[in-house]
Amino acid sequence: MATIKATVGAWLSSDYAQQRFVEGRQSGDPARTLAAIALNHQDMTDCGWTRIGEATVTLEVAEDSQIRQNMVSALQEQKRSVLAKAQREAMQIEERIQNLLAISFDGSVS
Repeated sequence: MATIKATVGAWLSSDYAQQRFVEGRQSGDPARTLAAIALNHQDMTDCGWTRIGEATVTLEVAEDSQIRQNMVSALQEQKRSVLAKAQREAMQIEERIQNLLAISFDGSVS
């Protein structure tokens, strides 16, 4: 396991993040407060973000094999979701086909 340490800017990226940050501070819930914050080493002012301070981050990075397995798991979940959506859409199309086939048309004009 490797360790990465850095000092980065702490930012609020949107009005929603600002609201969540204030609510977190008012509630005294540090996890809720931190969830509103985006960390970035670049100056995000041009993007409309609000800088609220600096954060010193220490990240314990998993082993490469674990990271790779996590990536594979995420892709498998994405694949499952895509296939499920495709199956639902195919069933809807099949239902429309069956409804059209069930309509009788004798060709006469009323």
